[in-house]
Parts: sequence; C-alpha cells; structure tokens
Amino acid sequence: MAYQRPCMSAVGMPSAAPPQIHLKRVHERTIILHHPCHREHALRSLHTYSWAIHWAVSRQTKVCPARAAKSPMGKGGKAAAAAAAAAAAAAEETSSRVGPNVVHGVRVTLAYLVLYYCFIIAQGSMKRKLRAYNAAHGKKFDRYFSRDRKMLGWDRTVGNMLEQMGPFLSLFWSNIWLSPYGGLPHAYIAALGWLYVLLRSFYPMLWFAGGGGSGGTSPTIWRVTMPMYVIILVFAVNSAIVIYGA
Repeated sequence: MAYQRPCMSAVGMPSAAPPQIHLKRVHERTIILHHPCHREHALRSLHTYSWAIHWAVSRQTKVCPARAAKSPMGKGGKAAAAAAAAAAAAAEETSSRVGPNVVHGVRVTLAYLVLYYCFIIAQGSMKRKLRAYNAAHGKKFDRYFSRDRKMLGWDRTVGNMLEQMGPFLSLFWSNIWLSPYGGLPHAYIAALGWLYVLLRSFYPMLWFAGGGGSGGTSPTIWRVTMPMYVIILVFAVNSAIVIYGA
C-alpha cells in the first residue's frame, strides 16, 4: 500500500485525533475507504475485506481494563457468574436425576414382564406340541375345549397372571410414587414387589404338582396365591394411609 499523508490541521500540524474511517461495500470483492484527507481503492480481496471489518469491530468493542474491573462483569463479576451458572447446572442435573424409588420400581416391573412373556411362550409352545401330537394321531385339536391337563395348566397360569396384573402394577407403582411422602419406604415396597414376582414364578410348578386341575384349585396352589393377595392388600392399605392420612 502506498504511503498515506497524515491529515493536516488548519495550522499545518498533524491532527491529534485519528481520522474516522468509514467502510462502504461496493461489490462482492471490492471496498472503498472514504478518508477526510484522501480517497483510494484498497483491500480488493474478500479475505482482506473480512480482516478490515474484524479490525474495525474489535476497535469499536474494545473495553478499557480499568472500566472492566469496576463493572459488575469484571474479574470478580465473571467468577460469580460462572459459579452461579455451575450451581444452576448442578441443580438442574439433580432435579432431572431419577430417584431410587423409580429405579427399584422399573427393575421389579421389568422382571414381572419378563416372567409374563416366559409364561406366554410356554403356553404357545404347549399349544403347538399338542396340535402336532393330535395331527400325528389323526385327531382334531380343539384349542379352547381341550381336556389336556398341561394345556389347562398353562392357560390357568397365564390367566391368573392377567387377572392380577392390573391390581399389582397399579398399586405397586402408587406406593413407589407415594414413598417420598410417607408410608412404607421404597426399599420395603421394592422387596414386596420382588417377593410377588418370585411367588408368581412358582405358580405353574405348584399347579402341575397337584394344585389345580379340571375340577378347580386345591390348597396346594394357595401357598402362592394367598401371599400374593396379601401383598396386594398391603399395597392398597399403605397407599390409602398416605393419601388420607396426609
């Protein structure tokens, strides 16, 4: 760039105040600098134009260090703002974190659903075996009026689980959500839930061991059904105490 003569004052001395620079874009790659003392074409490339704009903006936004130290957002202000932001982030993370009661509830529910689908698979497998057996012996297999004891056992296992699924899951989760407000702790509720799932898993074993048949149930199957009914009753009473005793 050619030498630029400094702006002269009225008495012939260089002016103390720096001249004001105005940037005006003419087209995509060319700008013109309007100067009080001279006018010339410069900064023809887009890269140089971007640098000039960045320099002008940085000169306009530069803050005095003394003023920044006195402002609320100085060194101390920035540290306080950073601490406040960190505290807000920690509070948000804590509020969004899943509580231990929900974790216990999800685990028990997943175990219960896994057991349910295991029973469904066993029921379907027994149906296919009986259908193949009857087809091999030239007999007609009637799914809903079959007198086969094994098929009846798996039907009763799945049917009884479906009958009690609504009361168990609804009351179990009611107690899980209400545990922070009183009543039984969530650890006890989760323990009762695990006990219920364990008792439910023994239902087909006791049924085939003589607890059920075409004539109905026997006291053998009551060893698992009665404790499960008691657990559901405990859930109902505990939730009622928390709701109406609050």
